[in-house]
Amino acid sequence: MAAKVEDLDDPVKKEAAATWLRWCENYARKLDPLVRDVATPVIAAPGYEELNAAKKRLGLSRGLW
Repeated sequence: MAAKVEDLDDPVKKEAAATWLRWCENYARKLDPLVRDVATPVIAAPGYEELNAAKKRLGLSRGLW
């Protein structure tokens, strides 16, 4: 893509394309998962309300379990 930007003759289009290309490169760099440390995500233990909601979804709220 950089070669295509360099081949543009119109200076206005060339600058716009170069700006867009820099944005794309920066955005892709932010999304790269290998830039950050690889780690297990920290997940908080479920609270009382979350456990009750899960039990209802599973049909375990009838007191049989």
